[in-house]
Amino acid sequence: MDAHATAHVTAATIAEQSKPRVNLPIVLKIDLSLLEAALVAGLTERGVAPTSFRTVWSVLRVSPATLLLFLSITSTAVGCNARQEAEAIPGARLGMSPRDVRERFQSGGEGTWQSSVGSADDTTLEWRAKGDAARVAQARFEFHLGMLVAVRAHVRDTTPAESVSATPKTVTLRKPSAEGGTDVTLLARDCPTHHEEAESLASRAR
Repeated sequence: MDAHATAHVTAATIAEQSKPRVNLPIVLKIDLSLLEAALVAGLTERGVAPTSFRTVWSVLRVSPATLLLFLSITSTAVGCNARQEAEAIPGARLGMSPRDVRERFQSGGEGTWQSSVGSADDTTLEWRAKGDAARVAQARFEFHLGMLVAVRAHVRDTTPAESVSATPKTVTLRKPSAEGGTDVTLLARDCPTHHEEAESLASRAR
């Protein structure tokens, strides 16, 4: 190898060695820590207990696909999405854990809870009022991977006609019930187990 070629190789080697080296696992860890702090602050405003969130987060951070689903669902925590949910089901917000739903759900009266485990990672909580005092007569809360992704409830308030409202992340159906009152359905559009149903409803939104 002549002197010119040797000098060229040496220069290339020095340039390569002088490049800044980034430890990707460390950067990812820092980014996830910042993301966790931001989510805790945002979800606390919606009534999601930090301890419940961190329990789910410890699982989510090791699964990129599940983490993306979680971020998509919980992005409904701000703006018109949160207001729409608050109007639909008092105290219940998509992304909550079963524990949060039990503690935060505002039925307007006394009632009883019943839980059941479905297939794969799906579970449900059902609430039924005692007597006629409660605003919500009954409600079914559906969870995927420990996060609330659907609510189906019967409220005593009446509505004159069926209506569907949608945002990029949620869809809400309100329709008069034959028994009186209103049937309310709230779905997360990004949940794979409810995607088809949610998009079908969203196509009817005005």
